Amino acid sequence: MVEAFKTEKNETIYAVTDARNWGEVLKQIASYKKESLTNVKRKFKKSEAGYFIQKGKNIELYAGKAIKGSKSCIIVRR
Repeated sequence: MVEAFKTEKNETIYAVTDARNWGEVLKQIASYKKESLTNVKRKFKKSEAGYFIQKGKNIELYAGKAIKGSKSCIIVRR
């Protein structure tokens, strides 16, 4: 599953769950964005471990320490 988030600087960050390795992460982002895998591999280089939690209709994204009730994910940015 891929969730997209916009930052204050208008940068898009992707949170990917259910991926076991970097190749799976890139494939899920390519499918989500409907782009070729080659383009996605060229664009995205940075990743970090993170967590997200759904509160009502909002999804909050955290990097670092886990929060009770959160799901682990990989945060990917350019």
